[in-house]
Amino acid sequence: MGHPFPKRLWIVVALLLPVLAVAHGVALYRIASHLAWTVAVGFFLLVLLTHSGVLGSIYAMCARRSKNKS
Repeated sequence: MGHPFPKRLWIVVALLLPVLAVAHGVALYRIASHLAWTVAVGFFLLVLLTHSGVLGSIYAMCARRSKNKS
């Protein structure tokens, strides 16, 4: 029986690994550059949910579920 992987799989991995590392670096850079907007929008949504009462309902639902599991 032959090996299930090609003999030169390590070459593919060696070429693919740096590409994946660079892609993740670019993605993290893009996220970090927009982080201020992300935090501002997240804070706005949190305030909106709190004032509308949705956050309290979600908290109560989670509290009931955790009591039922105990």
